[in-house]
Amino acid sequence: MFRKADGTTVWLRTASFTPYFKIEGHIECESNFNLDTVLRRLEHRFKPMTGICDGFCFMIGEFGDAGGVLFCIQPDMRCAVILIGQKQDARGRFPEAQENKRLVGLDEHLKTVTEGNGFKINVASIGSELSAID
Repeated sequence: MFRKADGTTVWLRTASFTPYFKIEGHIECESNFNLDTVLRRLEHRFKPMTGICDGFCFMIGEFGDAGGVLFCIQPDMRCAVILIGQKQDARGRFPEAQENKRLVGLDEHLKTVTEGNGFKINVASIGSELSAID
């Protein structure tokens, strides 16, 4: 997680403030699983990303030049499915009418990440925030 100037922590660090929508949670898995096991399974299915997340990050969906969906994991197994690059209002917020559509889309990506990988994600929070500046 990255700390912004106002003291809040965020998942992503980018060259400019970038709004994003997220579903945060914690990975739960069998007792014989650890972070390395989860990462190996994800690396077989998704493209690893570097430099944007303080932890591990995978591209799990792309929308061409319009953005994508990321899955980020911290070493303590906290995680987030993040939608970046979609249209927000002037304050960096997602229009309320579109949040339900985004939530359904992210939920589908969340299922894609966990299906067949032997772990599940307990959702802790849902919302939008601005990235930290690099």
